Amino acid sequence: MGVLTVSTGTITRQFGTFACELQLSSNNITTASTTMKLTNMPKLTQDFEMQDELNDLSELRVNLSEISLSIFDTLGNGSTLFSYINSMTLLDTIQVKVTVNSGVDFFISKKESCNYDWFSRKVTFKAQPALKYDVEVTDYENTNLPDYVSNEDFVAPGDVIKAFLESQGSNPTVKIKGHFFTHDIDDITGVPVDPAPRYMIFEETYVDTYAKAQDITLGFCLIEGAIIGSMLGYSFYVRRNFAGTDSDDFQTINASNLKSFGVEFNKRSIRNFNTSFFIQDNLGTGTQTDIGVNDDEVLDSQGTQDIDILYRIDNMNTIEYSSGWQLQNGGTSVLTTSNMQTITDNAKAGYKAALGLSSSYSVKFEIFGIDTLKPYQYILFGSSIHETVNGKKVRPSYIEYDLENDIIKGEGYIIG
Repeated sequence: MGVLTVSTGTITRQFGTFACELQLSSNNITTASTTMKLTNMPKLTQDFEMQDELNDLSELRVNLSEISLSIFDTLGNGSTLFSYINSMTLLDTIQVKVTVNSGVDFFISKKESCNYDWFSRKVTFKAQPALKYDVEVTDYENTNLPDYVSNEDFVAPGDVIKAFLESQGSNPTVKIKGHFFTHDIDDITGVPVDPAPRYMIFEETYVDTYAKAQDITLGFCLIEGAIIGSMLGYSFYVRRNFAGTDSDDFQTINASNLKSFGVEFNKRSIRNFNTSFFIQDNLGTGTQTDIGVNDDEVLDSQGTQDIDILYRIDNMNTIEYSSGWQLQNGGTSVLTTSNMQTITDNAKAGYKAALGLSSSYSVKFEIFGIDTLKPYQYILFGSSIHETVNGKKVRPSYIEYDLENDIIKGEGYIIG
C-alpha cells in the first residue's frame, strides 16, 4: 500500500505553534512526500451533548472530537490533493496528525467526507478520532498484575482505561476524573496490611486486545455518565457532573477572559428517566453474580420524551490476598448494591445536568485564548460578571477551539 505524506511544516501564530500532517493510504497511491498550504487555521470541536437512549456502545462514538480542515488543492510537488483523494477507495483512510504547541492529536477521515470547490481551488473535510473508526493509532498495551500464587494475570479497571486512553495518540496527557474504580496496579502490588483489602479487577484475557479495552472503557463511560475524548494532546475520561476542587479540575473565568456570554433556557420535556446499570462478578466455580440497580423515575407525567440508559459490564472479578493475590473463589463480591447505587446516583446526576434538568438554563460563552481552558476542565465563573453566571460551575457540552482567531467558543450546563 502506498502512502502520500503531506505536511504544513511548523506555523507560528498568536497562540504558539501549529503543524498538520496528512497520510493518505491506498493501493492506488505511490508513496511520496510533499507540502501543503491551509486556507486558514482549523477548528477543533467536540460535542458532549447527551443522547436520549444509550444501550449501544456505538452511540457513544457520535460525540467525539472533530477537526475541520481547508487546504489549497495544489500541493508542493505541483500535483493536486483532489487527484490523490479521487484515486482512493471508500475503504482507504486519511490519517490527520495535528500538533498544537506540544500537544499531538490523531484523527481519521475517509474519501466520502472530502469536498472540492473549483472556484476557490480548495479541498475541505472533517476528521474524527481513530475511536470513531475502530482504528488503533498506537499500540494498546494492557497492564499485567503478577499473581504470586497461581501465575494468573490481573488488570485493574483504572489501568484498562488509562492504557486505552494512551493508545489514542502520541504520548497524550491522560486525565481520568470521577471514576469509581480508582485503584490501579500500584494499589494491588506487594503484601497489604492486615486486614487485606479486596478489589474488583479483570482477568487479562478479557482486556488483552484494543477492541476489548475499547468496549470496557466505553461501557464504564455509559454507566458512570462520563465523557471521553482526545483534544490538544489530552486524552480524557471525566464524569459529567464531576466538580472536583483540585486546581487541575477547573479554570476560573473572569470578565477579562470573556469575549461574550449568554444564557438559553432549557426546552426538554422529560417524562420517564430510566436507568439499569449492572456489573457482573465472576466469583469462581462457575458462579456469576450481577450487582446492579434499576432506577426508574417519573419526572413529569405530562412530558413528551423518555430517557432510557441500560448497560451491564461483564467479566469482572473480586480479588483477595491470601499468601498472594488471587481470584476469590466463591463468597461475596467486593462490589455491593450500595456501591452500584452510588454509581447510579452520580451518573443520573450527571445525565440530568447535561439534559438541562438540574437548572433552568444553559450558558453560551466565548473565551479569549485557546490555552485558557483545557477540554477536560469545567468553568468556574468569577463573582463580578453577571447574576446568571457569578460563582457558577459550568461543564462544557460543546467546545470549539478556533485556532484562526485564538478563541474558545462553547456552551455548557451548570453542575454547581
